[in-house]
Amino acid sequence: MLNNPPICPTCHNKKSLLLPLGGKGPRTYQCLVCDKDDPLNKPQVMGWLTATSLKKPRKR
Repeated sequence: MLNNPPICPTCHNKKSLLLPLGGKGPRTYQCLVCDKDDPLNKPQVMGWLTATSLKKPRKR
C-alpha cells in the first residue's frame, strides 16, 4: 500500500517530502505553494529595500 502525501489545509494541494531549510535534519512534508519563503523578507533584500546607504542625487 502506498502512502499518500498529506493535503495542505490552506490550498488543498499535495505536500511534498522535502529537506528542511539548510538541508540538515529529517525530511518533512511541505506545501510547495504555501510554505515557500518570501524572498522579500530575507535580511539581504530588506537591506536593499531600506537602502540606508543610498542617497538622493545632489542638485547642482
